[in-house]
Amino acid sequence: MLDNREIPTEFKQLGDGEVVLPDDVPGISIAIGLKRVSGNRELYRELLTMFLNTKRETGHDLRAGLKQADTETAERIAHSIKSIAAVIGAEELSNAAAALEKAIAAGERNRWENTLESFEQCLGVVIAGLEASLGLVAEQEAPVRELPINLEVVQGIVEEMVGLLNSDIGRAMYLRDELCRHLDGSSLALEYRRLKRYLDVFDIDATKESLDELATALRTAGEGKNG
Repeated sequence: MLDNREIPTEFKQLGDGEVVLPDDVPGISIAIGLKRVSGNRELYRELLTMFLNTKRETGHDLRAGLKQADTETAERIAHSIKSIAAVIGAEELSNAAAALEKAIAAGERNRWENTLESFEQCLGVVIAGLEASLGLVAEQEAPVRELPINLEVVQGIVEEMVGLLNSDIGRAMYLRDELCRHLDGSSLALEYRRLKRYLDVFDIDATKESLDELATALRTAGEGKNG
């Protein structure tokens, strides 16, 4: 549960444009999170907002996966949250996700419910804290120009990046900039920005997920073009 301490309802800006973060968010250590992003306050705020907008239903997704005996998906989700929560400084949530991932991987069905309940409780504290601190439910991205996308070229870049994340991060970062040239200002600009944010903090698991999402969006775009 949230305590009675007052939490700013929005982030304020200093005159020079520096982002001022709230002193306290339940379930999150702002100090740890800032260290993880080398003190980049604007990037950190973006990561917090992205987490709020995309991870609030994670508990439901995990329950659905386990109910359908899709342990592979459930384990992947838990692993992803473990990594992302650690990046933003949500240590307790990261530990709960790690315990759940371990229980799923070991096939310890008798532990799933307890570990999942603990995970959901931690996630609820973080989401509620972010909602209060950010003063919003979802951030609306500014409309983007519908510039054409060279699907074949972009698909090739995405495929190459997937293979490089664990072997040549320097080349992957170069290709990230190549994606910017092709996707900035297009209908897939939002997907690109999410990918860039994760790669910029070297969250490899989250970057892989973003690349999968981008690949799916590209396939959909290609089908629509050929349809």
